[in-house]
Amino acid sequence: MDPSERSAELNLSLARIAVAGAVAAAVTCVVVVCTVPQPSTSVIVVGLCLPASGGVVILWGSVYTWRRGATRPRAFVVDEGRAFVLLPDYATKRAIGRVLMCTFVVGYPIIGAREASVGLAEWAVLGLALVIAPNAALHVVFLCRGTPRPLVEVTSAGVTARGFFGSVHVAWGSFKPNYAIWPSRQLRVRLPVYSRRAVLQRGLRPYGVRLPAKREPFYDPFGVSGAWATNPWWASQAIAWYYTFGHSRSQIGTAVEHDLLVRQLRVHRREIDEQLSSYQ
Repeated sequence: MDPSERSAELNLSLARIAVAGAVAAAVTCVVVVCTVPQPSTSVIVVGLCLPASGGVVILWGSVYTWRRGATRPRAFVVDEGRAFVLLPDYATKRAIGRVLMCTFVVGYPIIGAREASVGLAEWAVLGLALVIAPNAALHVVFLCRGTPRPLVEVTSAGVTARGFFGSVHVAWGSFKPNYAIWPSRQLRVRLPVYSRRAVLQRGLRPYGVRLPAKREPFYDPFGVSGAWATNPWWASQAIAWYYTFGHSRSQIGTAVEHDLLVRQLRVHRREIDEQLSSYQ
């Protein structure tokens, strides 16, 4: 097998161990610092600020670029019998970064409340905690379940984008055939679906999803983020294959069909590489 066609599957055991270690480290830092009587500035910096800064660095290092996408595997994750899945890239790193950021935004208000010195700074940090901590918890829970968000599923019925609190689905019949799709320079993949009525939304719209325009002219199609653990240029052609040729959609989600798809798209390798070269 070509090395570029290696599996894009998440190493779930390693991800769980890494996240558990990050959670343990963050909880330990908060507990130790918050139990120190009148902790000095140096104690707060070492115990709370340094881990939080490490989390920011990890998140900054997980920024997805076209160079990163170009090296990703040219393969889906196969959810046997159900779907081909496009997992978000850097899912483990992003969960760890968010967990470590919680050390400061959770610990600092606790220290202020314990010392009865709650001021504007403590309230501001508490506001950040109410945003960052739940977000980190959601990322950890879904990652440990093996379904990090946001993700995209390709099924026999169509394409579904899933977030924490909702999903959007587009049936194959809603796609305009014979339209080529490639990631933009912002690494967004615009699918040729131009009618908002064709998009079935349940709950909140997932992060990175853009719905078609409500009114004419319908220039803005349905779009999703292409920051996947799978090469987004390859994945775009795989999706285009299924909305153009419907004879094998019923087999989506099987390992046999995935192997056939990978072999079929080798014919378009040169075209994919040419599109990649245009970003340099």
